[in-house]
Amino acid sequence: TKKKAWDVLYNNVNGITRIDPEVNMESDRNAVYSSGLPPSTIQGDYFAVKWKGFFQAPITGKYDLSFSSDDGMRVWIDFQNNGNWIQVTQDDFWNTHGVYSNNYTTPILTAGNVYPIEIYYFDEKENSIAKMAWKTPGANDYEIIPSQFLYTNKNDANGTLISGTYNCVKPDIVNVKDNAFLDKFSPLQNKKMLFSAWVKETNNDCKCKSYQKNVAEIYFDNSTSSTFNFTPSGNIIDGWQRYEGVFDIPLNATAFELKLKNTNVTQGSEVFWDDLRIHPYNSNMKSFVYSKTNLRLMAELDENNYASFYEYDDEGTLVRVKKETTDGIKTITETRSALQKSITNQ
Repeated sequence: TKKKAWDVLYNNVNGITRIDPEVNMESDRNAVYSSGLPPSTIQGDYFAVKWKGFFQAPITGKYDLSFSSDDGMRVWIDFQNNGNWIQVTQDDFWNTHGVYSNNYTTPILTAGNVYPIEIYYFDEKENSIAKMAWKTPGANDYEIIPSQFLYTNKNDANGTLISGTYNCVKPDIVNVKDNAFLDKFSPLQNKKMLFSAWVKETNNDCKCKSYQKNVAEIYFDNSTSSTFNFTPSGNIIDGWQRYEGVFDIPLNATAFELKLKNTNVTQGSEVFWDDLRIHPYNSNMKSFVYSKTNLRLMAELDENNYASFYEYDDEGTLVRVKKETTDGIKTITETRSALQKSITNQ
């Protein structure tokens, strides 16, 4: 008399252990070993499998998980990494049935973090199907969770995963240590944010009162239409004009994109952007600019993104401080001194 598949599972009758790159088994009773599962040492019917390991989130946001099986499947995930396991499949999914899916939407997962997962599966007879897929934040379709995001050991997953193409510039001989740069930036949903920047248009006679050929646009969740549009305002200071605008993160947003656009169709026209900031509205920010050759403080940008400039003489003595204001750049302090180098007798 054959045991029930769930008895085989919990009693570990076969005792076979191996590593699968993905949870993606699909075979019929005429080709039960076509996908490599179950192992050829196990009969094609009345068998059980337990997968245990970790999956890693490539980007921050909520994930739609989909588990497909024929027959029963039961899945637990520890989203807090503290032993608080949550069953993410319905109880009736742990029964003998034809192929169908059980879906679950996760809480917000953090890019680079790994999460423990355990999957129990049994097959009684005929088709053997067990699949684990996800739809990542912003994606339109499900995909089998790729092997590069699955681990048998938590320590094998190092660092935050970032998708995209980036250019890296070596800052000459200036070296930084430890957390000189923040690892990530994750605005909170339903919170007010402040955007600030400086812009300069090159194809302009500098007689205008405001630049008109540039715009900053903010998009949410891969939308094709912008939610917020910003343009510069205030006086042009030394060729630059300031952006400042407030926007709200939507309640269900999982990603946003900032596009800086040159709207001038004239050939050869260029737009430059500098000192771009995005931070919570109920906070302020200061930033500092240092010389890459001698590390002297060259500029300080205050909470309104206006700069103070520091000038030094050849001996490294601070001689002048200039400040950006709404009326232009003003000299705040200026110091001149002279020291007698030597005394000679006449």
